[in-house]
Amino acid sequence: MQVGAEVADNLDKVGSGAVVDLSLPRHATELERERSRVCCLCKAPSSATNHVCPACHASVCYPCARTELSERRCPACGDAEKNSEPLGQFLAAGEVGHATRRFGTTCCQPELPLKHPLSQISLKPP
Repeated sequence: MQVGAEVADNLDKVGSGAVVDLSLPRHATELERERSRVCCLCKAPSSATNHVCPACHASVCYPCARTELSERRCPACGDAEKNSEPLGQFLAAGEVGHATRRFGTTCCQPELPLKHPLSQISLKPP
């Protein structure tokens, strides 16, 4: 009850001029669905990890985004306002995934010798 009373007492401090967009996203058109099926740069089939432009639904794979998008904007429609932040997050997540795969490949190679101090210990009596 104390929490409810505190919230009620502080309601006058909430901004009343805030604009909140409560619109629901519309269904994608056939053209928009077609754009999202392949990377708009290399034409490779899209996957769940591609970035899809919120403005025109063009899809971009991580390798193309990494090498071709020096500016954080959609390569199809040029939109930067809706793409800048999501593309930055997409590229950062891709770098983490790329580094993780590299680490997993490097550390799990069977031909590499184990270089740990404990691997040098001999259990034979002197």
